[in-house]
Amino acid sequence: MVISREAWQRDGAQTRKHLQKAAVGVWLMKHAISEMKANNWPHWRQSEWPGFYFEYRESALGDSEFQRGPHYGNVTFDLQSTLVWDLKVHAGDGGMVPINDQEAVRDCIKENGFLGWMVLTGSATYASDEDREWHTRFKGGLSAYSISNRAAGKPKRRIKGTFTPDKIIAFGIAGLDALDRALAEGWIVGFQEGMTNSNGKPRRAKFMANLDAIPDWALLRG
Repeated sequence: MVISREAWQRDGAQTRKHLQKAAVGVWLMKHAISEMKANNWPHWRQSEWPGFYFEYRESALGDSEFQRGPHYGNVTFDLQSTLVWDLKVHAGDGGMVPINDQEAVRDCIKENGFLGWMVLTGSATYASDEDREWHTRFKGGLSAYSISNRAAGKPKRRIKGTFTPDKIIAFGIAGLDALDRALAEGWIVGFQEGMTNSNGKPRRAKFMANLDAIPDWALLRG
């Protein structure tokens, strides 16, 4: 099954219009993380909080037309109306953006005929040392991974203090042949291939997309 360009462009336009309601204001780290925790939103402890806050804000809109997407392996895609879309947040208006686990992407496209991404771009500032320590205390202390990194002398990971949404860049892949075409054209590439985690286990291979190089055939118009 392959979804026509007309069909996914129509669904994408509706989905982006829906998401724009959630992509407003200036997002403050303390407020966002506190709000997600208070409402039992998963992953509120994560340092890359803007991406999870975008998902939370979409859910808080309460539009029953949009549901959580399907699950493949350890990946749950964020959103599904008629078609499946995943949400990303990116500081900047271009460049490379990590998308998803390669196997999950292929499985989703194979089963549904399509997978698209809604990338919310914007500007960010980084948290002060004081606010970063607040985050550490609020989430219950350092993780074992962070403790290991500090013991090894690695620099502390920076965390965003604010995020200001700008626009949503959206693109879609209709069919596995289209995915292979994107890979051949080089605007989707693999990463984490052959890499290992701190525990020695192999990392899952993922894809990245170059927002500056998305061709017209894959880009959501408008």
